[in-house]
Amino acid sequence: MRRFFVLLVTLGFLAGACGGGDEASDEASDTTSSSTTTTTLPPFDPARPDTVLAPVGGYQYVDLPPALFTQLNTEIRSGLPRDYKNAVKGVAAKSLTKDGQGAAVALAFGFDPKVSALPGFQAGVAEGFKDSGSRSEPLTVGSEQATLTTDPDKTVAVAWVKGSLVLAVFGQDRPTVQTIATTIIEANKSLTFPVA
Repeated sequence: MRRFFVLLVTLGFLAGACGGGDEASDEASDTTSSSTTTTTLPPFDPARPDTVLAPVGGYQYVDLPPALFTQLNTEIRSGLPRDYKNAVKGVAAKSLTKDGQGAAVALAFGFDPKVSALPGFQAGVAEGFKDSGSRSEPLTVGSEQATLTTDPDKTVAVAWVKGSLVLAVFGQDRPTVQTIATTIIEANKSLTFPVA
């Protein structure tokens, strides 16, 4: 899973800084919907990405052990190009369990709005989920566009980029990952963001 974290952030910045392309995929797209109602949310604070980890029915969030979270945060930041070390303003990572069993991991990153506003940032983040042998496809959640990636080791990931927020949900079971990601995305689709 480390490969996903480092690739996500590093390639997102490299493509954003270089104006990476916004190529359309020729693969079929999935559509997922939820009956969640839209509420007015406070503006997104990139230093507090944990605020987007909305409740998911039937699942419980579990904090990662502090040493693991520290290691994850260090690895994410160490994978960034030197000029972007301070572009990540906040990281949230939690495991989701159901009936005491691990189901998925949800990550939320808050980026400096000046960086996330760069051309190609969103496409670069989506590209960061692709690995040798991975299969990526668009995923539509209501009116929101996300990327669903399946790795050769069968890890499934959904990535969603909106403004200065990057959300990623990882797991081994595609329906579970899609359900969790859909619930979180639906709960946050009306987020507003600081101006770059």
